Amino acid sequence: MEESLNRLRKPAIQVVNIFSLLFIFFSYIQYQFDLTLERTPNYLIITTGFALVINLLGLFQFFEKKIDNPINKAKRYLIVNILSLYVSYLTFYNLYFFVAAEHQYYLDKYWYIGFITLLVCTTMHILSVLLMRFSPKWLKYDKRIVIIILKAIASLIYIQKIIEYITIPNIADSYFVFLISILYIFACNFLVTIYYILYGRVYTETKKTKTK
Repeated sequence: MEESLNRLRKPAIQVVNIFSLLFIFFSYIQYQFDLTLERTPNYLIITTGFALVINLLGLFQFFEKKIDNPINKAKRYLIVNILSLYVSYLTFYNLYFFVAAEHQYYLDKYWYIGFITLLVCTTMHILSVLLMRFSPKWLKYDKRIVIIILKAIASLIYIQKIIEYITIPNIADSYFVFLISILYIFACNFLVTIYYILYGRVYTETKKTKTK
């Protein structure tokens, strides 16, 4: 149980947080050229601010030692880890749009489509992972079919990234971001599944200990 909880707490998620902070730093570098805060789209400012908060929460996990309520701790780690993973992807994705804004290209529609796709597809992936362990009473259909449908919807983000890569302007040779983002989101989804399995182990082992 402690091993699973520790793997939830550290160190992989802190590496993800550091990568996210590096992407934010590379975005900040655009302000050393022609980009100004006034010319920065609000959605980039808001999502970057949110990312900084999540990154700090993920980094602070590393220093936690006391384990008073393992299930609650594991649940909090799981939530922070999931947010950290997808936020790190978002900061990488935002990097292209910071570069675009620095060159005075404002591709708001592309960003909103990408963000909504991310929100919908990651939600579908998380729901499919949750259903692998639990069977809600209100679910009247075959759980396996529902999971397949959810995963199919979640996979649409890969198609969206390919379309995005083909259609979006290649500003400062930076649209490679969209190709790499396909691998990035796949890795994030994979790690979300791993972290949920670790949470499940903590939950099961803690319940077994209490029943003895």
